[in-house]
Amino acid sequence: MKQIIAFVFCVSCVLSGSSAVFAQTKAQESSYSLYIKLGNLLRRGSQIELGEYYIKKGLSAVKNRDKYWEATAYENLGLICRERGDEENASKYFLDALNLYNLEKLPLCEKAVHDLIEGAEASKEVFKDFKISAPTSARDAFINIRTANTLIEAKQYEVAQQVLQQALPLVKDANIYWEASAYEYLGMLGWETNNNVLAGQYFNLAIQKYSKLNCNISVAVLRHLLKSVEQKEELYGGIEIKPTGLRMNVIGIRLTKKGEYEFDIKHSEENNQQKLVVGKQGETLTETEMESASSIVKFYTDKLMNDFEIAQDRIFIVGSSGVAMAKNTDMLRKKIQGHFTNFPPLVDFVSPEEEIEYDIIGALPPSSRYTSTVIDVGDGTIKVGCMTAPDAKGVRNVFSLSVPYGSENFKELVQQQKGDFNNTAKALATTKILPTIKNELARKGIIKERKEVYLMGNAAWGLATYLYPQFINETFVPRYRRHQSLQRYVHAPL
Repeated sequence: MKQIIAFVFCVSCVLSGSSAVFAQTKAQESSYSLYIKLGNLLRRGSQIELGEYYIKKGLSAVKNRDKYWEATAYENLGLICRERGDEENASKYFLDALNLYNLEKLPLCEKAVHDLIEGAEASKEVFKDFKISAPTSARDAFINIRTANTLIEAKQYEVAQQVLQQALPLVKDANIYWEASAYEYLGMLGWETNNNVLAGQYFNLAIQKYSKLNCNISVAVLRHLLKSVEQKEELYGGIEIKPTGLRMNVIGIRLTKKGEYEFDIKHSEENNQQKLVVGKQGETLTETEMESASSIVKFYTDKLMNDFEIAQDRIFIVGSSGVAMAKNTDMLRKKIQGHFTNFPPLVDFVSPEEEIEYDIIGALPPSSRYTSTVIDVGDGTIKVGCMTAPDAKGVRNVFSLSVPYGSENFKELVQQQKGDFNNTAKALATTKILPTIKNELARKGIIKERKEVYLMGNAAWGLATYLYPQFINETFVPRYRRHQSLQRYVHAPL
């Protein structure tokens, strides 16, 4: 699968842009304790950063005031750390939760979290001699309903079903929120056991109940998960404005039950007649270049909307960092928007730093986003970078470096020397590229400390497709052989 800017920008918007939909809180979801529960549902819907935000917001309000919800917050933060592949912090959070559940004398919660800490395959023996008492009060009922989520995470499906069936009668028609929560977890149970009919049935029941309470975030996430159950593919359009021309892609996106996105390029075409050559920062695009490029964008947009029936709000127009070096991109944006009478589209030009961020969010699996380095070899530039996990304020830092020579303009630079191509390329790489990389890495050491590297860009795509045709239908081509000097695993997104 070709990793182009419009593609990863489009995917990034699907992954993180929908946060705006989830950010409207009403009714029950304005309760701080229920922020903690909501955060876990957002995690399930692949909204990990937003889920973490809500959990921590809830935790700040209940810490040292309500041991049960404090423990639940730690448990859910542990699940988020595990999702990211951070087992050290996951274990820490799980132990904090375990200690608080112990103080609250909640043996079922203790047992479930202890099973999570073990992290091994589910075993019926864990609960063989453990008596699960039916709840006798509303509080016991909702605690058991929420604990069912922990049991599902620990793959203790039979125990989770028993707990939910015991608790549901106490909240049905009495507490709509916790009735909806029971349906939510029964849906998750169907999801995890590959019973799509059951998952769809209970997710729909949960949506009905949450809708009555105006719990808009929960409704949005569950509808999102329903798409995975139903395996619905949604089409998006991407138009990339790059130094070597323009490209249009029709992208099919499906959410898997692992909470990851599968992508498929349904259609792709390029127009390389109009180049937007920007040799260095601050140069100017010509009137002819801008007028021609804007006409092509209009043509592609009409084609996406008419031939592929893609809604305008699912079409993303992006100028790569190679074009963004021009000082008159605002004029290019206005020329593009001038071709549209009723709805001028958004046109974004991304910096090398933003390009790296979109590469990471749009192309890497959640477990690798904060532990890997990305190398993106584009036509006009080479971008290298990594991203840190969000801090306590929800801020994630991007560290990047950019070399103003990509595969296309570096080739042109070599050809201008009119010598032996290979020898000239080696000499120019030594004088033009390596010094920049060495200087930048000396200032941003975190980039080279990462143990896993993802290669992307047309050059990586071509090389990976040629060398590993057996992986053509996979999202990534893994290279399990370690580089002897760097000791890193290398993956190439297709």
